[in-house]
Parts: sequence; C-alpha cells; structure tokens
Amino acid sequence: MEINFSANQYFPKANLKNNQYQNLSPLKYDTVSFGAMKKSQFKGFDLHVVEKFKAPICNFNENSDLQNWAKEEVQKVLDKDFAGKSKRTGARRNSVLKDWYKYVLKENEAYTPTMQLLILSSVTKGLKADNDSLPPVLNKGVLAETMYDLQEKLEKNPKYDFNFDKLYRTKLANLYLQDDNTGETGTKWVRIPSLKNDFLNFGKNVKKLQALSHKNWCTKTFNAKPYLKQGDFHVYLENGKPKIGIRFVKNQIQEIQGELNNCIIPVEYLSMVQEYIDKNNLKLNENAKEEFKNSVEHKDAIEKIKQEISPDALKNSDPEIIFPYFGIEVEKDDDGMYIISHYEQPKKCTFKDLGIDEKKLFSKVKEIRKNADFIYSNLTSLDKLQKIGGNAYFHYSNIADLGELKEIEKDVIFSFSSIKSLGKLEKIGRNVIFEESKVEDLGALEYIGGVVEFRNSLIKSLKNLKIIKMNADFDQSNVVDLGKLEYVGSNVYLMDSKLSPKDFENVQIKGEIVLD
Repeated sequence: MEINFSANQYFPKANLKNNQYQNLSPLKYDTVSFGAMKKSQFKGFDLHVVEKFKAPICNFNENSDLQNWAKEEVQKVLDKDFAGKSKRTGARRNSVLKDWYKYVLKENEAYTPTMQLLILSSVTKGLKADNDSLPPVLNKGVLAETMYDLQEKLEKNPKYDFNFDKLYRTKLANLYLQDDNTGETGTKWVRIPSLKNDFLNFGKNVKKLQALSHKNWCTKTFNAKPYLKQGDFHVYLENGKPKIGIRFVKNQIQEIQGELNNCIIPVEYLSMVQEYIDKNNLKLNENAKEEFKNSVEHKDAIEKIKQEISPDALKNSDPEIIFPYFGIEVEKDDDGMYIISHYEQPKKCTFKDLGIDEKKLFSKVKEIRKNADFIYSNLTSLDKLQKIGGNAYFHYSNIADLGELKEIEKDVIFSFSSIKSLGKLEKIGRNVIFEESKVEDLGALEYIGGVVEFRNSLIKSLKNLKIIKMNADFDQSNVVDLGKLEYVGSNVYLMDSKLSPKDFENVQIKGEIVLD
C-alpha cells in the first residue's frame, strides 16, 4: 500500500517553513438566448460564480459562454506560482494541490467549470507569498457533502452567501468524530436499485444509499442521487458497518470501493467480492476490470511476502525477523526491549494484511530512532514506547493511547487520529498540528519547539504547556485558557479566535499578535 502523506503537507504558517465525487449530473439550464444574458437566467452555483467573480455576462449569449469563461479563470488559478514565505512552502502547497487538481479537473468529469472555479479558487485563496498557509487536504466524501449542502441552500436561497473553504474545513474537522451507524446490525449484501429499476421508490432509495454508505464515500451525501440515476448500488455490511461499495453504470460495474475509497479492494474482502460477482453473473466495465486487476496484484504481492517470511515468524509476530525483512533495523537491550530505526507499514500492504499481530510485534519497542509512521496502523496503544527521534504521523491510525511516550524530537501530525489525550508526552521538538483531530487534553505537554496549529481543534486549555518556540496559531480554535504558557518565540495568530490580545499580557511574545 503506497502511503503518500508527509508532515510537510500539514503545517500552515510553519517555519518549516513550515470518495469518488464523479459523474455528477450537471445542472441543466436554458441555453437558447438572443443577446446579452441577465442574472435571472442563472441559478445555483452558476449564479453564485457570476456574482462572486463578477463574470462579464453582458458578453454571454448562452450558458456555455459562462462555462468557457470559467475555464479560463480556472487556468489562471493553475498558472499561479504558490511560493510562500519559506523556500519549501511552494513544494508543500503543490503536493496538496496536485490531488485537488487531478480530482476536480480530471477524475470528476461531472463538475462544471463554474464548480471547478468555485472549489479551486477557494482552497487556494489564502496561499500568499508572505505566509506559509497550506490548502486543506482533499477528502472526496467531505467535498461531496459540502457541495450537497451548498446546492440545497442555494436552491432555497439563490443569494445565500458562504465561505467555501471554511465550510469544507469545518466538515473535514468533524469527519473523524463521526461513526458509521447505519441502523443495521447484520452481515449481508444490500442491493439498492437505480431510478430505472425502481422508479416509484427512487427518493427512498437515495436516502437508503446515503444511510448505508461509509463516511468516506461520496454517496454518503451528494452523489447518492446522481449515481442511482446511472445504475444500481450494492453495499456489503459487516455487523451493520459498510465495508464494500459496488457502483453500477447501467448493467455494468463501474467501481468497487473499500472503506478507504482508494480504488483498491481490501485484501480480506477480495475473494468474497469475486464470489459475489461470479454468483450473480455481474459484468465489469474497463474501469472496474482495471481496479480488480490492481487489487489482485496487491493480494499477490502479499502472498509473495508470506512465502518469504517463515510461518513461525508470522505466527509469533517475531520482531527480530519481521522488522529486518522490511528494512527496519533492530537492537535488543539487556532488558529484552527493542530499539528500532523507524516504524511504518510495509510498502505494499499492512501488517494486518500479512496476518501479523501488530500489537505483539510492537509490544517491546521502547525507542524509535527516526520517523514513526502509524498511518493505517492497527495499533491502539504505543504501550512501552518512550521516545520517537524523528517525525510522528498519527493520522488515519487507530492509536488512541500514547502509553509511556514522553518525547517526540521532530514534527507531529495528530489530524484524523483517534488520540484524545497526550498523556505523559512532555516534549515535541518541532512543529505540531492539532487541526481536525480528536485531541482534547494536552496532558503533561510542556514544550513545543516549533509551530503549533490549533485551528479547528477541540483543545480548550493549554494546561501545562509553557513554551512555544515559533508561531502559535489560534485562528478558528476553541482555546480559551492559556494555562501555564510563558513564551511564544514568534507570531500569535488570533483571527476568528476566542482569545484576545489581553489574554497574552503575561506571555512573552517575540513576534506579533496578528488579528487578521
């Protein structure tokens, strides 16, 4: 499994410095017009774009003219140089924007140019040459939900004004605080018929698909209706939880997605999906065939690894054999504890895919010398681990307990993690981001050696935190209590904050307090 996340994508203002939403039916308009168009001839997202971007509608004879104009405006966004205050900011921005551009402009052919302009101009608006802010990470399900909500509001109130970036970021922050309660408890396949196959119950079926979809799937909101217009949708529930979604276009499968919505069928469900397809004589189109081929290759790679590692080592989750196989250096101290060079999932799978008990594998690790990457890890606790000598990535992991961890020497990402308290952690050597995380309690934390980002976090009190060596960003945060804070080594950002400059009267600030 390729993991393409890095700390560099997640640190706005840092002195580093620092599912699928496609095939939406375009909105329909009357396109026959004689002479200049009027605002009354536009609606929904088109009307919003006309007003927001001051489109020269006096030069438009039909709606396609607006769309062509929007394409030109989108190209202007693409042509911009998004270099920032730091030399490395541009690369970090471009890394995140690459995902947005690919999805919005290429993978999602149903986005109209006006929709593309609205989205891309919004997520790039704050990326200035004199700051190091980053665009939000792309989540297809959240993007679909944002568009869904806005479409409904614009239908009710054509003049509805909104901040797309703020709405998207707020929904992104809430995403991983949600569960997937479908109202079901069984393990079964559920077929939801298309408009053509169940015309009379179409409205009910749309709501059913939304209810049974995983929160990472765009059918959780906006795409349920247009997808059911195209074909049936099959959902596999395991104890009531959505695990597999199969989308049809007409009578052929268009795509098969797992929980991660990453175009790979999870290996543990691959045989079951194949059996279901064969048993029901389902047909795959070229796109689905390619997905299935990639998933089979993914499974074959896992089987190859299993053949190369001894069965006993796999069964016993032996760290002295498993870690070196994946290029992780291991030292054993006199107490039988392990010091490892770094930690990450295997490149093309996870430890879970290999049948390895990751908890047992990790249980005697006391130190990680370099980076610790827990993305998609099945661990729930760091157990006896005391120190991480590099960066720590907790997003998209199951870790909820930091165990005995006291120090992380470099950058930390808590976004989209399950961690609520930092427990015994006392020191973070560089930058840390709490945005879109569940962290509520800073625990024993006293020192942050870089930038800290509290935007859209649940943290209300800084508790024992005394020193922040660089920027402290409280924009759109819930912090109301500075606790024991004594020192901030650079700027303090308070835009849309619950704090005011007066709250920092007893804090030494080396930079400025920025209010906007």
